[in-house]
Amino acid sequence: MQPRQCAGCGAPLPQTDTDGVVTCRFCGMAHDPHHGVRVARLVVGGASDASRSAARVLGIIAAVIGVVVGIVGLGIGVAAWRVSRRPPIATVPSVTRDMPATGITAADLPELPARRLALTAAPPNSELAALDAVQMLPWAISLAQQWESDAAIERIDVERMRPDGTVNGVDDPQAAVRYRFVSPRRTQQLRLEARTNAQAAAVTEFHLGLGTGGTYVQGIEHRAARPGDADRPPHPDVTPLSTLIPRLAERDAYRAPFLNGYLIHLDGEGWAWYFGTLDGESLPRVRATDGQPWPYTRNSATRPARRR
Repeated sequence: MQPRQCAGCGAPLPQTDTDGVVTCRFCGMAHDPHHGVRVARLVVGGASDASRSAARVLGIIAAVIGVVVGIVGLGIGVAAWRVSRRPPIATVPSVTRDMPATGITAADLPELPARRLALTAAPPNSELAALDAVQMLPWAISLAQQWESDAAIERIDVERMRPDGTVNGVDDPQAAVRYRFVSPRRTQQLRLEARTNAQAAAVTEFHLGLGTGGTYVQGIEHRAARPGDADRPPHPDVTPLSTLIPRLAERDAYRAPFLNGYLIHLDGEGWAWYFGTLDGESLPRVRATDGQPWPYTRNSATRPARRR
């Protein structure tokens, strides 16, 4: 018997003793000898298994992507929630920029809000032209104590101080002096309130700035207070800058057209100045009481100071 061939692809059809439908194992063409009709049937064996395997793989990949996207979304949500609950960081703007038009009088200082306001009670222009930050301190303290009677100086900042120890607050737009005061009473009250109210907040700092842009005041709000924050810093009985800086200028390290600096109180040492040049060079700190640079040559502290 002549082997039959597939009418579809020409491949030999399998031999069988029956006269039923014979299907080509190569192309899937079905042959019906009784009706002389060729019926095409799709062979779905191996191809179907592969398709199902591919579908399963794609499903797994999609599930993994979904899980990853969900985790990332959850992380973003948690981060946003933490940021929303984070207490604001008190920042100190520059004295000479963005002076607000809204003014405030000395009588309004007890209700000073946590924003920057121009102060109408300004020192005479003659003093601003050669401003010694230490000599101006009594005037600054009198204003701070109108804000809160127990206000104590915490820090003094000077910008672009000249070799004679003064700042030109009339003609130099980059020159400035800033005083920072703290109220131990307000700080203690905030600490007590925070024990029962996690959202407790209060203006516990008073800032006073002088420069060519005018005089400004600003209340600084805090949402937490450590026990030591309520301690009152001692009054700074320090040497005026117009005396201190010319004396330091005799040393090579302190000879510069301008200096920036700040005065803070150090544990175990007292009040000290930190000076630096405008290009960022830091100079040895100076004891404010007698103008001695570190390392001190007389009446030295018994242990290194802690810089705050």
